[in-house]
Amino acid sequence: MGYPNRKGAIILRRWAVMILVFVLGTGLVAGCGPTPAAVVNGTQISVPQVEHYRQLQVLFASGQKSAAPTAQQALTDLVDQTLFVQAARGAKAVPTTAEISSEQAYVQHILTSGIYSSAAAYQKELTSLGLTQAQVDAYVVQVATAQTYLHAKVKATPPTNAQIAAYYAAHRSSFKYPKEVKAYHILLKTKAQAQKLLTQLHATPAARLLTTFEALAKKYSQDTGSASQGGYLGWVKPGEMVPSFNQAVFALKPGQLSAVVHSRFGYHLILVTAVRGPGTDTLAQATPKIVTALQNQANATAQSQLLAGLKAKAKITYYPPYKAA
Repeated sequence: MGYPNRKGAIILRRWAVMILVFVLGTGLVAGCGPTPAAVVNGTQISVPQVEHYRQLQVLFASGQKSAAPTAQQALTDLVDQTLFVQAARGAKAVPTTAEISSEQAYVQHILTSGIYSSAAAYQKELTSLGLTQAQVDAYVVQVATAQTYLHAKVKATPPTNAQIAAYYAAHRSSFKYPKEVKAYHILLKTKAQAQKLLTQLHATPAARLLTTFEALAKKYSQDTGSASQGGYLGWVKPGEMVPSFNQAVFALKPGQLSAVVHSRFGYHLILVTAVRGPGTDTLAQATPKIVTALQNQANATAQSQLLAGLKAKAKITYYPPYKAA
C-alpha cells in the first residue's frame, strides 16, 4: 500500500511528451493497408492505421475516450510523423539496441505504474481498445528513432541572462508558490496500531521526536514508497494528498504530531517539521525553470521549422474524405 497518491500528470523525460502524442501512434508507418487515407513520398497510411492512432491516444490518456482526436486530425499527425520517420531513416538516425530497450522499459513503467494503477489495469484497457503489446513495443521503436533524429537536428541554444531576466519579469506571477509543509507520515493497517504508536510518540522528548518517528516509520509503515526514508514525503502542496490527509497536514505547526488520520489507504500518523510560503521565487530560484521553459520554446520552434522544410519537399496525396490540413 502506498502513501496518499499525489495528483498531477506524469512527466515524461526528454522529448517523450511531444513524441508519445505526436509520434508514438503511427503504427507501422510503411504499411500498405487496403484502404488508403494518404500516401507520403510513396509510404501509404491506411484507414486502419488512423484508427489505431486514435485509440493509442486514448490508451495514453488513462482510457478517456475524449482524448481521441478526429480522424482528420489523426491523419494530419500521421503525415507529419511519417515525414519525420522517413527523414530519420534517410539520415541513418538509428537508435542502438540499448536505447530502444531503455525506451521500452520506460514507457512500460509509466503505463503500468503511472497512467494505470497496475499492469492488469493497463492490459485490460489495451485489450478493450483493440491494441496489442507487440504494437506498443513497435511504436516505441519509432519513438526512439524520432528522438534520435530530433536530437541530432534540433540544437537549443542556451538562453542569455537578459532573456532569462525578461522572462522572469513577464511571468513573475507564475513563480508564486502556496503554503507548503515538510511532512513525514507512518501508514498503518489498523486504528489500534496507529493509536499505540501515537502514544509512544507523545511520550518522546521533542528533541528526539523526529528521529523516533523516522525509526518507527522504517519499522512499521505500510507505505513502501516512504518507509525506507523514515516516512519523509518532502514538501507537500495543498491538494496533493487525499482530502483527509490534506486537511490534517495543513492544520499542523512545525514540530506537531497529528491525531490518527483515516483515509482509503489506512491510518496515518503525520509529523510536520517545517512550513514555508506563500511567497514568490526570486530570479535566482526561478532560473532553472526559466531555462527549461525557454529551451522548450526554442525546441518547439526549431521542430516546426524542420517539419515545414520536410513538407515543402514532400509529395503527399490525400484520399477522400481526408484532405490536407
